Amino acid sequence: FSVLRARPLSGIFASRLPSTDSEPASPESIADAGQRAITTAARLAASTGLGALTSAKIRKDAGLSRREFEAHFTGVEDCYLDAIESVSSVFVDAACRSAAGVDSWERWVFRMMSALCALAAADRDLSRLVLLDVTAVGRPGLLRREELIDRAAAYVRQQADPDKRPSELAATASLSAVWRI
Repeated sequence: FSVLRARPLSGIFASRLPSTDSEPASPESIADAGQRAITTAARLAASTGLGALTSAKIRKDAGLSRREFEAHFTGVEDCYLDAIESVSSVFVDAACRSAAGVDSWERWVFRMMSALCALAAADRDLSRLVLLDVTAVGRPGLLRREELIDRAAAYVRQQADPDKRPSELAATASLSAVWRI
């Protein structure tokens, strides 16, 4: 997804974040049709939003047949939500690498949040896609957002020392608040 970035990472966190730059992937280099559709949907949705996204546009850009697309997705909204989840996974993976090796759970949380904020600031289009546009599909988007938050809360709890581990409610509420901010 780095080819989608509107601006390069810069500023105070750029030296601490792992590089997410890579060679642009051609449709032929990504063998899985579903992944090609997800990558294409993320790029198109980040620039034009859900309203302009159609299965025909995704299929054409990803080099997929209707049958290949329909084998992986029930429709555009399904592909769109998988694209949002994929982008959020890329961002979280980069943040995890940034926070690796710290000496305390509190420092880990700080590094994760700092990295996620830096990534969000560096690519506003993809960040908007994950943080705001996930709800554009209505109830399925709200449910997917809640799933993402619940998984993140479980991961944060898992990283904490048992004596510092927040309750499930506290972790979920904190991550929901961060998401909204």
